[in-house]
Amino acid sequence: MAGHDEHESSIYSTASLSGRSRRDLTVGAGVVITDPTSGPSVFVHITGAEGAIDEDAYMSIDEAIDLVDALVAAIGHARSALAEVIR
Repeated sequence: MAGHDEHESSIYSTASLSGRSRRDLTVGAGVVITDPTSGPSVFVHITGAEGAIDEDAYMSIDEAIDLVDALVAAIGHARSALAEVIR
C-alpha cells in the first residue's frame, strides 16, 4: 500500500473532456492508510492544469462503493444518450 502522500501504486486515467483550460487533468485512485486505527482509505487524486490542481479526496470503503455506483449509473446514462444520438 502507498503511504499518505505517495501515489505511485495508484491507477490513473486522463480526463480528456475537462475543457480547454484543464485538458491535462488526470484522475487517479488508490488505497492508503491515513489512520492506522481505522484501516485503509480509498482516495481519488486529481492533478493537472500545470500544477494548479493537486487534490486528494479520502473515502471510507462504503463511500468509495457509493462513488463507483454513481459512476456506473452516469456511464449508463451517457451510453443511452450516445445511442440516441447515433440512431
